[in-house]
Amino acid sequence: MRWCICKSHGIIDYRSADAPPARKPDEVRISESVGLGGVNAYSDVLKIQQLLDKIPKINGGPAPLLATDGICGPLTRGAILDFQKKQFPANPQFHDGWRPDGRVDPGKWTIDKMNVIANWGSRTDLLEIARKQAPVARARVMNALHRLSVVRSSYALPSPLFSNAQLKREADWHFKFHKSAYPLDNIDAVSTIYQRMNAALSKFIAGSFPLFQLSDHYREDALAYAHVGGYSFSIAEIESGEQGAYIYVANERFGSLPVIIHELGHYCGGRFKSGREIDHVSTPHPKPNGGAREAGKHDYRRMTPEEALKNVYSYQVYALPEMGYGPPELGVI
Repeated sequence: MRWCICKSHGIIDYRSADAPPARKPDEVRISESVGLGGVNAYSDVLKIQQLLDKIPKINGGPAPLLATDGICGPLTRGAILDFQKKQFPANPQFHDGWRPDGRVDPGKWTIDKMNVIANWGSRTDLLEIARKQAPVARARVMNALHRLSVVRSSYALPSPLFSNAQLKREADWHFKFHKSAYPLDNIDAVSTIYQRMNAALSKFIAGSFPLFQLSDHYREDALAYAHVGGYSFSIAEIESGEQGAYIYVANERFGSLPVIIHELGHYCGGRFKSGREIDHVSTPHPKPNGGAREAGKHDYRRMTPEEALKNVYSYQVYALPEMGYGPPELGVI
């Protein structure tokens, strides 16, 4: 499994990690099952009621809050089931056939997720931030697709009706189409990634897919991370104890538009070691030439077309021209 972690709001200081850090130690544990068909010991029920009451409604918490009386009545059982449905949606194949059952068992998925969200409940509602940023990110992605369509026309037709020298120069700077033996194929490959970004964001905006999730691995030094190629993961697909189909928020400072686009780049490429994964190849910072990152051999100016197709920074800064990493005004690109 490969995680790609965003550490800052800027374009620098991103890095990859081969495994997530350890869980936070301040988690609630129960001795026996709580809920429908559970043992329902007083102390365990009380802990689950208190945990649920710390969880925002938007994340599956109860509204109104539960009475913390240690009695597992219909409201408590219903709150457990509602939480499970919110956090593990539409998953008949989830975890060897498990589906929401209204019960919390020691050391299992439900209490793990309750602990994560309850510990984050007093922080900024990061998923709400993602919801607000998603339409803005989608607009940037759609704009990138529009610009690429103009560039494609200039490569495909001898006398294109729609052509723009500045748009072509911009796209060539980020993706090196002008250096490729097959520029149309490369333009189509880049467009496919942006189309996947649009599809993922559209489903998230419509409420049909919970693209962004709170991470089980809170970090002080990272904002978010994505499983490489997560777009192609099934909901039930688990590696290293985590669902690969989501983008994870790992820090309360999450919310930057560049971070969302950056993680979508990792998420919408191929899987790790597929040869089509989108990784940290070369960053355009510092200007004018940028520098190679861990998966690259060349700086941003000297990237090959093949490297550019797999460079997450290319997708990020092309979709966000306001970041100021466009082509130099003069000189060879």
